Amino acid sequence: MRRSRYWRFLRLALLFGIGLVGLLAGAGATYEAIASAHDRRMYPPPGKLVDIGGRRLHILCIGQGSPTVMLDAGLGNSSLYWFRVQPEIAQFTRVCSYDRAGLGWSDPTSAPRTAHQIVSDLDALHMLKRFGICEPKERDKHLCQENEHGQFPESYVSLQAILRKSAYDAD
Repeated sequence: MRRSRYWRFLRLALLFGIGLVGLLAGAGATYEAIASAHDRRMYPPPGKLVDIGGRRLHILCIGQGSPTVMLDAGLGNSSLYWFRVQPEIAQFTRVCSYDRAGLGWSDPTSAPRTAHQIVSDLDALHMLKRFGICEPKERDKHLCQENEHGQFPESYVSLQAILRKSAYDAD
């Protein structure tokens, strides 16, 4: 008799625990959906959302001139990482920052995040053509033409990695 009461209590406690975990998970998912919808209304993207075949990437271009500087924030950061640098560069040339897939205002992708995929996203944006990065002047035409692989290798004059040491990094 005593043993059966123990198992009944244990079974009820286990069911209660599982129910509580399910309830908390449902409440968390509901809160996340509501908060995400609120954030989308309160904080619209500062740039443009460009459709690249079923998903959208966010890009913000300011300034005028040539060549255009492309800013890509690494380490899981969004284009907001460049909010102080971009206006300074825009004083003497055109500068664009974009959000990689799944970051900032850009839609996520199911593809693995490899260097090739990131370059493919840049090419898919056709930034050279759509955002005036490559002016339609005769002397610049070769920069805007795709090669036989559908990529724009001549489009990138220089690729620079700027690694900024965080204030939290040890010396």
